[in-house]
Parts: sequence; C-alpha cells; structure tokens
Amino acid sequence: MKGGNIMGKNIILNARQRQLVERHMTVVDWVLRDYITANEGVVGLAREDLRQEGYVWLCHAAAAYDGVSASFGTYARKVVCNGLISHCRKVNNQPRLLSLDQSVENGEPEPGVEDQTEEIIDYADATALLGRLKGKYSGVTKLGIEALELKIKGLDGTEIARLYGVRSNHVSAWISRAAKKLRTDEQFLAYLQRGGPG
Repeated sequence: MKGGNIMGKNIILNARQRQLVERHMTVVDWVLRDYITANEGVVGLAREDLRQEGYVWLCHAAAAYDGVSASFGTYARKVVCNGLISHCRKVNNQPRLLSLDQSVENGEPEPGVEDQTEEIIDYADATALLGRLKGKYSGVTKLGIEALELKIKGLDGTEIARLYGVRSNHVSAWISRAAKKLRTDEQFLAYLQRGGPG
C-alpha cells in the first residue's frame, strides 16, 4: 500500500506510515462494530463499502500522524470514526422526511406526548432551519435540536447517543423536549405554514 487519492490529494505513504496502517487495520473493524451501522441495501453503506472507506481514512491518519499527541491507535480511531460518520452523512444526503413525532427509534412518539402533530420538515431546508433555531435555545432543548439535525443527516438514536456518551433514551427525551418547543416556536410554525422557506 503505497498511497492513493485521499480527500482529493495524492498522498504517498512512507515505509513507517505503511507499517502503521498494516499494524492497525483492526481499528476499522473496531469503529464499524462500535460506531457505524451498515446498511446492505444502500450503495456506499454496505459493510464492505464502509470497510474500504475506513481503510482510506486509516491511511489519512497515518499520513497526518505527528507521533507525539497520542498513540497512533487512539488517533486513528478518532480519524476513522469521524471520517466514516462524514461518509455516511454524505451518502444519506438525499431528500428525506422527518416527523417531529418520530422521537424514538421504532417511530412511536415518546410516551406522554399528547400533541400528535403530523407536520413534516423537508430535509433540504430542515438543517438550515434547525441550525437557526438552535441558537435560540439552551440545555435539553438545544441538545434535542442537535439530535434532530443528526437524525436528518442519517444517524440513528444509538449512534447519536454514542456521540454524546449517553443512553439512547436520553436522546429520545431530548428530541421529545425539542419537538414540544418547536411546536410552539413562531419561526418554526411560520416555516410549516409556508410549506418551507419563503
């Protein structure tokens, strides 16, 4: 493995960097097992596609590693994990619909949420809208809006929970709180009444 086109740049790995990659190839499988959910029905998200993408990021980690900040294994895990999450977001960057009532992974609303609003946010505009609204809130509501953004980008509740280091039910509670706030937010309601951004 001498190198390749990594992140749009032709990066050649030297002998030391190649050895780092060869000794740490299991990092990719570790990240896939613990942080990424393969989807065999989607091109680019099948397990083998993700493994190959992970190897590219492992090469990138070897090329960029300075040898002092952390062990290579620790550094490579972070680079590979972030790279694969970015890859999954790009693959999932297609129009989607997200109902505010889908607050838990099985699509059922959070127990106790009486308002069963059926309004839908269109993916193309949702991330920009949520990004603007997030600045208005703090605490659990802000976390819930961030979690909604990540769901729109293709991550599931388990993946979001791992990113924040919490249990999945916390993420569901955050989204439920955010959904309640958004249902009374004038800017959000104006968006829904227009059917999108004006």
